[in-house]
Amino acid sequence: MYEFNGITMWSLQAIAIDFAIIIALFVSLKFIKGWVSNLHANDEITERDNFAFGISFAAGLVALAIVLTGVSSGAFAASLQQEALQMGGYGLLAIALIKLGHFFQDKVALRKVSLHDEIVKGNVTAAVIDFGHVVSVANMFL
Repeated sequence: MYEFNGITMWSLQAIAIDFAIIIALFVSLKFIKGWVSNLHANDEITERDNFAFGISFAAGLVALAIVLTGVSSGAFAASLQQEALQMGGYGLLAIALIKLGHFFQDKVALRKVSLHDEIVKGNVTAAVIDFGHVVSVANMFL
């Protein structure tokens, strides 16, 4: 079997599949963030120059990266199909749980303040609170 610096061709294929799925999850997070918040991420960041929205969006990316680091750090699955399903499944589950934590934060923990509305207004402090919460939720699932 072909081997390069101790890494087999099968391992390289599994890494390539994981990388492609991770990129797809990051791109889907952009659309999910826009769909959930009823905003277009491109418009908020490029046209309105909403720094707070950028921080909040980066929080989602960092949180997803933290969770996927935990998923990809273990051994590879028995087949490439299982590897793809495992990475995609854990990624989608992570996005759902992070959004659930975000909902809990807005509706239970901070009832009197709508972080979403404050972030849309450009409140950087609200975005930093959102960043801290989303990253801490991701660390719980790591």
